[in-house]
Amino acid sequence: MNAKRWMIACLAVGLATAAVAEQGQAIVSVAGDVKLERRAGDESWLYATPEQAQWLKDARFGLFVHWGPISQRGNDLSWSRKGGRRWGKIKVPDHGFIPMEEYDALYKTFNPTEFNPRAWVKMMQDVGQKYIVFTAKHHDGFCMFDSAYTDYDIMSTPYGRDILKELTDACHEAGIRVGIYYSPTDWYHPDFRTENHDRYLEYYFDQMEELVTKYAPVDVIWWDAFGFHGEAELIKSKEMTKMLRGLQPGILLNNRAAIRGDFDTPEQLVGRFQKERPWETCMTINDQWGYRPNNPPKSKKVLVETLVRCAGGNGNFLLNLGPMANGLFDPMHENRLREVGDWSKKYGVSVFDTQGGPYMPGVYGATTYRGDTIYIHMMDWGEEAEVTFPPLPFKILSHRVLTGGEAEVKQSAEGVFVSMKDNLDPLDTIIELKIDGDAATMEPIKVPYNSGSLALNKPASASSIIFNNPKHHGPQFALDDDVDTLWRTDTMAVKDVTFGVDLEEPTLINRIAIRDAHKRTRRFALQYEEDGEWVTFYEKNGTIGHHFDELFEPFTAQKIRLFIYEAIAGPQLAEFHVFYNPDKERDPLTHRYIFNRNADDVAGASSAIVSTDQTYTEAPVYSDDVPVNCVEGAPEKSIRLGQSYGTKKSGLFLPGGAETALSSSGSLSVWVKADALNGGSYLLFAPTPGMLMNFPDRKQMVFAMGKGENKKKVAAPLAVGKWHLVTATWNVLKGTAAFYIDGQRKGSVEGLESSIRMAENIRLGNYDDPCADRAANMVNQFDGTLYDLQFYNRTLSSDEVQQLYKKPGSVARQVQHGSQGAIPSRR
Repeated sequence: MNAKRWMIACLAVGLATAAVAEQGQAIVSVAGDVKLERRAGDESWLYATPEQAQWLKDARFGLFVHWGPISQRGNDLSWSRKGGRRWGKIKVPDHGFIPMEEYDALYKTFNPTEFNPRAWVKMMQDVGQKYIVFTAKHHDGFCMFDSAYTDYDIMSTPYGRDILKELTDACHEAGIRVGIYYSPTDWYHPDFRTENHDRYLEYYFDQMEELVTKYAPVDVIWWDAFGFHGEAELIKSKEMTKMLRGLQPGILLNNRAAIRGDFDTPEQLVGRFQKERPWETCMTINDQWGYRPNNPPKSKKVLVETLVRCAGGNGNFLLNLGPMANGLFDPMHENRLREVGDWSKKYGVSVFDTQGGPYMPGVYGATTYRGDTIYIHMMDWGEEAEVTFPPLPFKILSHRVLTGGEAEVKQSAEGVFVSMKDNLDPLDTIIELKIDGDAATMEPIKVPYNSGSLALNKPASASSIIFNNPKHHGPQFALDDDVDTLWRTDTMAVKDVTFGVDLEEPTLINRIAIRDAHKRTRRFALQYEEDGEWVTFYEKNGTIGHHFDELFEPFTAQKIRLFIYEAIAGPQLAEFHVFYNPDKERDPLTHRYIFNRNADDVAGASSAIVSTDQTYTEAPVYSDDVPVNCVEGAPEKSIRLGQSYGTKKSGLFLPGGAETALSSSGSLSVWVKADALNGGSYLLFAPTPGMLMNFPDRKQMVFAMGKGENKKKVAAPLAVGKWHLVTATWNVLKGTAAFYIDGQRKGSVEGLESSIRMAENIRLGNYDDPCADRAANMVNQFDGTLYDLQFYNRTLSSDEVQQLYKKPGSVARQVQHGSQGAIPSRR
């Protein structure tokens, strides 16, 4: 687009743009989940029609791809670039560590010779993804397409081919919808946010015209205008919208260019229930948008649950994978995505081509519907494995459990009672209801949470509220028993942030439960007011987390506050609960993961196994966290001993090599084939401290529990060259454990004291600062959750151990001495 034409467009709508900005519409959230109101008098071309947006509402599952020359280093796009950031009003510390000159020269060696766009498209079709959003330009300014307006693009690399063109052509051939990510923020362009900013705008308009014409049809433009809060005029968002609608009618625009756009984009968390407007949750499969080596993916459970909760909220799941520098996806990530695809092939009928509702998502899970069929996705049954839903206006004619087993469903004027005692699916128990009407005619029904919090709807206060907008983001939303509403602070509220609640009278308290939406805190304290002074009764260096739940000695207070000393960005709280529970019961807000009591997560072939008692824990130590074996003919989730993961003589099944996940109770299954041993012991897995399974030679397996003179060992023979299903079950509190080969019990131990069965070298401490040095402050991320216990030169007493394991959800990691380098690093 030439400069003259661009200036004419600016003049044509400039006055209207300024007027809207003054009314306060030009607001956008970093996470993309701020609800901008549609104003009377808005031009019709500002928004897509409902018919044009319908395909996005129906899509449910998409692929996000963040890629660029930085993949050669395994660091994140743009944010690892040091210096040169221009933000204007928004002041963001520069945490980049790769010198700008070095970062900007990475394109000279970028040569992804293994890139195969049709293989990408085939993968998407296999897993049920309907659209892709690809990064054409990130904040670093590098263009992953052939642009006539810069040499800082893919054509100047050794690869020298237009990646975006090849990918969009493959998508068009296969019927995959195309979205293009483009960041109006550009730290490379010399004119961006300078006195010559108009020259940058001309470049910006020229490239956007180039993208929607050269790569047409383009279905989505996915802006990421980080830092342009209230600054739509600066990047001429309305003028840009008008140009794009003229070039390609029907194109959809997201809400990240400081105007409302056509759909919302909550980031790294599931969006709220919304019927009237499309939305999509964008989330990484691991913990970084760009490729990072040896970075394990989120579990199958987490990803399936996210997909289901998005569908139940009437939104989409845009899952990000960062390709490697060679153009392939990390096998760990692709395999995990395919596992989600396998699930969707079986149960996609309950997700795809459905609408969210009629029951709104809640702690229990979510529901979807199609005509006269309602699908209840039960992901948290509670302690009694039963839930009562509000009444339905239609009669339930029949029900069945898609995932297997039998459920009890009773309908009355008081509600719909659902219970199930056996065959609870560890991922998602799906119950299909047939009703005598159309679920689309029903209004959405909220499922009460009823936490019992003493702080429910009490007066709240906060030192910071994003956009100074208490109506939509005030502290009251952390006291409303609704996990989908948030108290949101200003983006840069990173020091001395307070949230307070007034219980209105002196109240006896012994427990606080908090749900933090983003885990941004780095140091915080809980305090109560006494004689006009704030008294600290709990303090922690680290994140609050999604499921903070702590017991205290009872005390009486009227005013309580959360004091956040430090955060990496503005904190956001979903719920802040206050209790007095004389029996010290834990909050149902804590999301419980149910271990498969038959320990058949992998193969479904171990139904004869009698596991330890089923308990609840926050540690999803499922066998779906096992890397997939690439040996031809091997069962899924298997390993051929001798081909180790992470260490030379270790067949550890949990990601990251020399690590062990610990839960108070559970089971783990995997297929093994002991035919490649060359001497020495090969560790299979150690589900709890002091519990080991190894192979001293290729003909036997040894199970051990405990340590020193109290260690107990049992050996069992193996058939050389044959695949065996090996399972361990454990209950740390009861001091019991057992192991099975091919579904047959081979050994067990009972009555181990806590001091015997706990490993040595344990410490509590600084564990969750993602910017910390690896050797000094190790961080482990497992299934998207940072946990707060590590093995590191400290021995817990027997009393400490008992207290630890009396808290469901205790999780730990084991790190071999001198093996810190095996742990994936985090920025």
